[in-house]
Amino acid sequence: MQLLVAPDLRTRFFLCCFLFLLVSSCLVGCGGGSSDSDLRSSIVFVSDRDGHNQLYVMDENGDDLIRLTTNSFYDSEPAISPDGTRIAFVRDGTGDAEIYVMDSDGENEVNITNNPANDYGPSWSPDGSKIVFFSGRTGIWHVFVMDADGGNVTQVTTASDNYYPCWANNSDLIVFTSFRDGYGQLYSINVDGTGEYRLTNNSSEDSRPACSPDDTCIAFIRDGTLWAMEEDGSDQHQVLTGSAGFLTWSPDGSQLAFSREDHIHKVDSDGTNLTQLTDEVENMQPDWGMLLR
Repeated sequence: MQLLVAPDLRTRFFLCCFLFLLVSSCLVGCGGGSSDSDLRSSIVFVSDRDGHNQLYVMDENGDDLIRLTTNSFYDSEPAISPDGTRIAFVRDGTGDAEIYVMDSDGENEVNITNNPANDYGPSWSPDGSKIVFFSGRTGIWHVFVMDADGGNVTQVTTASDNYYPCWANNSDLIVFTSFRDGYGQLYSINVDGTGEYRLTNNSSEDSRPACSPDDTCIAFIRDGTLWAMEEDGSDQHQVLTGSAGFLTWSPDGSQLAFSREDHIHKVDSDGTNLTQLTDEVENMQPDWGMLLR
């Protein structure tokens, strides 16, 4: 016996199937969050081209420049979160430097330190749940760790005069600069304050370490020039002659970006293929990462 379906019921059946497939494809496509296709290799940096320090972002080749902050304060030291959705930075407009976090497009700024002392140098944990920074809130400059929303602040270092921490990309190790002996040297320490280890020991001025994405190499500034070494402090070598300021690794670890003479430059990790990325002055303090744009 053949089952007969009325034309209107058949039409409704196929219409329901079509709508189900359409909605399903939309849900898969939207995903509710960022996908790899949304993330672009980008450099966030500081520029006073419009009168005072504000944050800008550009592609890794210097194209598609966008201004991220517009205010009367001084914004600096940007740090892109591991998932590319947020940017931590320092804002100082009244003599009290605070750490803020905002969305990758510059929206929804939040002061996460809100402390009378100056707070600087934010660097994200590998999972984006915490931020390491340095602060003078105890009367002495120390390295601290806090949750990404500013909660649960914990002091990491005990010896005095510690600055510019860098959180390793695949561990709980923090590399930082210390002036405890009167001149800048590099140290590493576990996030819980244990296992402190001296990485450099010389009469030079070593500062502003940057850990490579695979944590096998640490780039740093020695006497104003670009150097690198293994993660244990061995094989210290000069990467590039000439001045260099704040530095940062490319997401794939093949290149470094840094500031030099009011511009952002990039160079291969072996010191070749030096390229200037910015054209207007003054530009500084780059951070390179995969950013939601």
